[in-house]
Amino acid sequence: MLKYTYPFYCLGFLFAQPIGWQNGVIWRYKSIFVVLFSIAAFICFLGWGKETYAYNNLVLIHDEQSAKRVFLMFSGSLAASAVAMQSMFQCWRLVYSTRVARFVAVQLGQSTLLLYLVQGAVFRLMDLIQFGEVWNLTTRIAFATVLGVAIVVIAMAIRSIARNLGYVSRIVVGAPPHPSPLKSQSVID
Repeated sequence: MLKYTYPFYCLGFLFAQPIGWQNGVIWRYKSIFVVLFSIAAFICFLGWGKETYAYNNLVLIHDEQSAKRVFLMFSGSLAASAVAMQSMFQCWRLVYSTRVARFVAVQLGQSTLLLYLVQGAVFRLMDLIQFGEVWNLTTRIAFATVLGVAIVVIAMAIRSIARNLGYVSRIVVGAPPHPSPLKSQSVID
């Protein structure tokens, strides 16, 4: 999982830094970049196939063909991520004051690595399920929605449990543990 998610984690961390270079260099010509990245993502996804997914090609380069697949995977993902990030910024400007937006930004935003890990485990378990070709679009959308909600619920349950387990909280959640009610009561006494 590290080689699949770590480059994107590093990019997200870099973009989250308050140094201001993002505003001066990239976002000055935001609309031009969004159009170019949208075109690049569309072109990359035209060549996308099963062998382009990281779970299938394992990001291994054996020959020229596998190098092209890995390059296509990373360039398509980078371009689509840039467009999605700009879309999220625009959506955030519209809905940042709502409860749902705060939940997504604070609770889910702080749990992205955990969500990726749970998602990876769920996807591996789904390899055991035989999906029929006769599933219609409505059934597929319903199944994907239930699966997405299940991933979020499982990740939030793990986060809630881990937040009370000392150093496990730092490892799993990346945050200090919640203070124990007994410790805070003894401080008051």
